[in-house]
Amino acid sequence: MDKDGEELKRLARFWTYRSLSESDTDLLILLCLALKPDILMNKCIFLDDEMCGYMDNEFYEIEAVKNSLLVAGSVMIRGRSRRVSKIMTFKMPWLKEHWMNPMKELIEEQERKRAQAASKRQQERDSGCTIL
Repeated sequence: MDKDGEELKRLARFWTYRSLSESDTDLLILLCLALKPDILMNKCIFLDDEMCGYMDNEFYEIEAVKNSLLVAGSVMIRGRSRRVSKIMTFKMPWLKEHWMNPMKELIEEQERKRAQAASKRQQERDSGCTIL
């Protein structure tokens, strides 16, 4: 696996996201925004309560849905064409729980950390003494 693939794999370990460095968190946010649902909607992810059944999301092989959905054969992500082999259907609660809320929390936490670091730097500057 190449360096980019390893980095993506590391960032995809959602259970360890709280231990990411500030720069890794910035990268994760950028990647999440590059893959945001608006970009993938009706290409390889579909808001469809009926196809989800009792689940909040469901995956399908393209062959299983090609007669009922217009599915893109490939998707452009960050300037690269990626082949679509499966699609996902989801209900709005899934999107809120697994994308909207986590992104909001991640961005807010990053902003909080930056504000705290800026405040600390300002306090350090203000607490210095001047000898004449």
